[in-house]
Amino acid sequence: MPSVFITGATGLIGSVVVRELLQHGYKISALARSEASATKLESQGVNVVRGSIEDTALLKAAASDPSIDGVIHLAFVHDFDQYATSANIDVQAIAAFGDALKGTRKPLVVSSAVAGLDIKSEDGIARETDLPLANFPRQSESAALQLKDSGVTPVSIRLAPTVHAGAEDKGFIRILVNSAIKHQKAVYVEPSTWSAVHVDDAAALYRLAFEAAIQGRSGVYHGVAEQSIPYKDIAEAIARKTGTNAALLPAEEAYPYITFLSQFAPLFRTSSNEYTKSALGWSPSRIGLLEDIEKHYTAQIQEAFA
Repeated sequence: MPSVFITGATGLIGSVVVRELLQHGYKISALARSEASATKLESQGVNVVRGSIEDTALLKAAASDPSIDGVIHLAFVHDFDQYATSANIDVQAIAAFGDALKGTRKPLVVSSAVAGLDIKSEDGIARETDLPLANFPRQSESAALQLKDSGVTPVSIRLAPTVHAGAEDKGFIRILVNSAIKHQKAVYVEPSTWSAVHVDDAAALYRLAFEAAIQGRSGVYHGVAEQSIPYKDIAEAIARKTGTNAALLPAEEAYPYITFLSQFAPLFRTSSNEYTKSALGWSPSRIGLLEDIEKHYTAQIQEAFA
């Protein structure tokens, strides 16, 4: 029975990863910041380690447990007004895990993004072989991959801009829905082409990548099911859902409506998943983003990145 230590285990993605792993016979230990999170995890039979990702000594101790076969790091401080600080906390957590796993060849799976890649292909499609831009603020992938030389088996899951989950979604799509309701227009910017993955498919990818890493296979994978969705189509789907109109604005005029997404969204590009599917046998099959918005998103303001 594989054993794994997980951070972010009660978040949108983490909670589904926990369910996926339990269904496949895993033994799980997980970081829990709050009493509510601890109670939820314990009710599922998960061993709880109380603390936060800022406590690097605690992270190192948890990952040093000899019964642990590896780490899946999903926690991230979603403060987009202090993104550099959040990214640094992430890097420090990864370094702590690297210290704990040094020389063991155990897996360390981290999350990154398909946005912000230095795309080399003539067709402009982002592929797993492309590297992150040097100035892209989130440095989780480079922080993890450099640990390979110290005897860790690192894996980077580059997630699509939207990991969608219908009514449970607290990510970018929820931010856009909230904005459309508040401002009575679904604002979008161009150029911007989103990729997407349903949270259930993403959870399966984390499991498959971890299992490959147990066998010694380090890698970079794309958590992408739908490779190319025009932002305009997303805005129009949100407009229909909220009874508003889609509105194309220049990035500087869009900021009061969609804040940081007015700058981030132009970084989104068509993203391939061919290597990921071939290397891991991953076969995403869940509902697509536009249909999910139509059928399952709620047309009311809800908290995002809770």
